[in-house]
Amino acid sequence: MWGVAVWKLWKWRNNLIFEEGFQKPENPSEIVLRSWKHFTVKQEETETIQPVIVRNSGWFSEAHEYVRVRVDGAVTNLQGRAGCGGLIQSKEGRWIAGFSHFLGSCNVFEAEQSAI
Repeated sequence: MWGVAVWKLWKWRNNLIFEEGFQKPENPSEIVLRSWKHFTVKQEETETIQPVIVRNSGWFSEAHEYVRVRVDGAVTNLQGRAGCGGLIQSKEGRWIAGFSHFLGSCNVFEAEQSAI
């Protein structure tokens, strides 16, 4: 549940910064819990995540289907511990898949590279 909560907080923060008129949710804990329940149901329905084939065919309009892939890596200043994570979203912003990984001790460039 921690990963879902962090993802939601990160998404709301980015929406607040980059989307004009975005309003923070009034019931964030309920939204996180609902998302967690949805995530666990989806995990039970599929034993493995099916690979997505991406074809680069040049420019395409917004009318076509596409996904957004967002990744990040981070390192703590005090302990040097690192981690990375990412998510795949539909064009409507719905969660499709995600990951997080503890990297141990590394520098910020290695953390970012591991995320990619």
